Amino acid sequence: MIKRKIFIILLIIWCSALRADEIDWTVYTEENSGLGCNYVFVIAHDKLQNVWFATYDGLYLFDGQHWTTYDTTNCDIISNRVNAMAIDSNDVKWLGFTANIKCGISSFDDQNWKNYYKAENQLYPTTVMTIAVDRENKKWFGQYGAGLTSFDENSWHFYHPFTSEIGWGTILCMVPDSKNKLWVCTSDVGDAVCAGVNILDGENWSQIDKSNSDLVSNSVYAMAIDKNGVKWFGTNKGVCSFDGEHWQTFDSGNSDLISNNVVTIAVDSANRKWFGTYNHGLMQFNENNWTLYNTANSPLPGNEIQHISADKKGNIWVATDKGVATTATSVSVKNKIPDSSVFFKLFPNYPNPFNNQTCITYNLQTRSIIKIQIFDILGKNIMTLIDNMQSPGSHKIYWNGKDSSRNSVPSGLYFVKFYINNTEQQIQKIMLIK
Repeated sequence: MIKRKIFIILLIIWCSALRADEIDWTVYTEENSGLGCNYVFVIAHDKLQNVWFATYDGLYLFDGQHWTTYDTTNCDIISNRVNAMAIDSNDVKWLGFTANIKCGISSFDDQNWKNYYKAENQLYPTTVMTIAVDRENKKWFGQYGAGLTSFDENSWHFYHPFTSEIGWGTILCMVPDSKNKLWVCTSDVGDAVCAGVNILDGENWSQIDKSNSDLVSNSVYAMAIDKNGVKWFGTNKGVCSFDGEHWQTFDSGNSDLISNNVVTIAVDSANRKWFGTYNHGLMQFNENNWTLYNTANSPLPGNEIQHISADKKGNIWVATDKGVATTATSVSVKNKIPDSSVFFKLFPNYPNPFNNQTCITYNLQTRSIIKIQIFDILGKNIMTLIDNMQSPGSHKIYWNGKDSSRNSVPSGLYFVKFYINNTEQQIQKIMLIK
């Protein structure tokens, strides 16, 4: 009876995981596109729906077909390590940089560059962590452990940690709401003052933290506001939502959220919430349903999600430490993965679900290097079944439910990744039930 219940539970998990394949992802990396650096910090969209990528090594523009690189060798950008980015209502791009490289802010109007340094403006000499543009086109710059700076084209204003209520907490995210209140999310590190969420309404500050609300943590990494005006907060202890009166918390204990460390949030045109985790992939939340996307069950290039953005067409763009994935389609990807049927035909593994072992069968049309690997639901490589050259014809390989150390793995959902000539071709799901 107990085994039957376990079987039903695992079968439900398996069926729900199948939904991860419904999205047709396009991936951009150094290897297949003009993106010159896989480590992408921020993605932004201009009025023409061009996509801008702030990376560890330069700024990149993608217009849907062509790529353009901006770095210190061909323009007046302060530094190649672009840590933060936002685009204002005039389509000017604002960039922030890492202090230990070169501190300051650059702006670019598609023709001219302007640079703002700490000596000339009220910038504190620390890393610019985040940039926001409010409804009056005022620019806001949040810095590492050093307060908040605003710029309205005419003057700068610095909210000093000693003289304002922003405190010394590192500013990780800022979101202006429909009433142009600025929601400032900070971290709770060391003796940080006013950690949590600080709200600036004109010149008046208010604060939300663990002491006066049901916010689960004072380290707030991310925030987004959905189409119903509900605020969503990503913390180191899960996700909190706040509708103005009531709080709700989602974590790995009371929901299907894969990790409590949620570092970025976006809301798409269908009001679905997207949560990026530090090292466990991407999650979509639609009402009561959760869907996980990671390197094991989707083409997502990396599990360390840096940023998520939604364009005006409703597409989601995901920045990782190993490239970008998007639901938008494009013809500009070079060396795009060809149709796998040209190389081989994969048959469903049998049995599935399985107990002792399962058989994976495939036909090769040409002599190729074949690699088959097993991953768990967190994206961990459990076992490499084969990695060598094979001749054309029919092939079978078995997996007995053990890892590379020959230890039995627990019951659950696993993913089989197939590579031909070192190029990923297909992912197949299998269910182990003991």
